[in-house]
Amino acid sequence: MAFAQNFSVDEPMYASVDIPPHYLNGGDKGLLSDLYTIISETAPVSQDSVKGRAAVSFSVSKDGQIDTDSIKVIRNRSVPDDYLKAAIEAIK
Repeated sequence: MAFAQNFSVDEPMYASVDIPPHYLNGGDKGLLSDLYTIISETAPVSQDSVKGRAAVSFSVSKDGQIDTDSIKVIRNRSVPDDYLKAAIEAIK
């Protein structure tokens, strides 16, 4: 049995833009650097090094704000939950 949900979308979620969005504080390298700094400050301190990889997706509104409800972990390879939570908080 399957169910469908009816909903209307006032605006399309994705659109083409003339100038693609970019991080104002140093582009992609600045974004990664800032995220690393925030995550290392908020993640739990451990004697053991943590290795792993995760991918997180999120949407950015027309005015450049991150839609915090859209943040999702889309891939996780051995990253502990505490570190994933720190990464999500860093994006917010």
